[in-house]
Amino acid sequence: MRDRNIAPICLPLDPAEGSLGLLFRNCVRRTQEALTRLAGPDVARLREQLPWHLQEEDLAEAVIEAAVTARYSTPGDRELVHPSANDRVLVAHRDLLARMDDDGLLDVGGLDARPSTIIHAGSALHYHPLLRRYFTSGINQDLIGTLIRAGGQPDSTVRIAIDTEHFTRAEDFRDSMEKDYWWGPALSSEALDDPLQTGVTVHADPDSGLTHEYPRFFVDWRRDKEGRKVVQMEELSDEPSSTRSGLRLLRYLHAIRDTDNAVFVHCDGAVRAYDPDSYTARCEKQYVTGRESATHYRKLFRVDGAISTQDWSDIVARWFRHNRLASEYLKSGGVQIPV
Repeated sequence: MRDRNIAPICLPLDPAEGSLGLLFRNCVRRTQEALTRLAGPDVARLREQLPWHLQEEDLAEAVIEAAVTARYSTPGDRELVHPSANDRVLVAHRDLLARMDDDGLLDVGGLDARPSTIIHAGSALHYHPLLRRYFTSGINQDLIGTLIRAGGQPDSTVRIAIDTEHFTRAEDFRDSMEKDYWWGPALSSEALDDPLQTGVTVHADPDSGLTHEYPRFFVDWRRDKEGRKVVQMEELSDEPSSTRSGLRLLRYLHAIRDTDNAVFVHCDGAVRAYDPDSYTARCEKQYVTGRESATHYRKLFRVDGAISTQDWSDIVARWFRHNRLASEYLKSGGVQIPV
């Protein structure tokens, strides 16, 4: 399933003969046989224990989907470490090693990189699991497409993390699409290029919790030694166990703007993972912390070159997808409120 990059909810729809589709049908048949040996009350209790969206579905199919969802959707700690030359994809495609940088990002320039996959030497390569929408859903195709577009400009490069353990044959790859919407940013180039507009902005949600898990969003603008403006963005999350071992995943973004030419020249995104103690310490800080504050740090994409304000704001909105505090910041016009 990971090789095919098919979410558990799509298992009944997969038509592949002799592979995942056949395996799924065999599992359904065996599960149905096992269910016939249960008493009526036991079947009812089993259905009640299923997630709400599966309780009205075919019971055998629902049980299988529920059983594999956590393993498929919930990131593991291995996905927070850098790739190894012994990883399955890199063993099969040794030429990709020369394209890997020290952060474990793949230079996709010149490759058949698409928003949903990379077609390479007869294989469909998957993007890193932490580049899924909300970490657990389908790949964030809008973000990947924006990165590819921004990095495809003259004298620009784009590097993106891939899943180095799972891939499939190119002819077996099936594209999928998930859509939602967001409100376009009302950014002001004047504010972005004003050297005096620096400082820390904190957007907070006092009602964060069940309906919106992000209590705070930090944005820190500073000037570097070359007179460029540097921004760091980081979120907090109320979700207590983003990974199978209980680490909490926070998204982070860093970018550099050339104010003389009114363009960004660098942008990268990463995930910081915190254990309970380090996250408690992080929550006590009212500013963007250094990467050393996190238990694990995994960079996931990087674009270098001339990046338009529109492309940069699209990257921010799509990287911090589902965090309305990030959208709120973008719509604020980029005005900084030091704290």
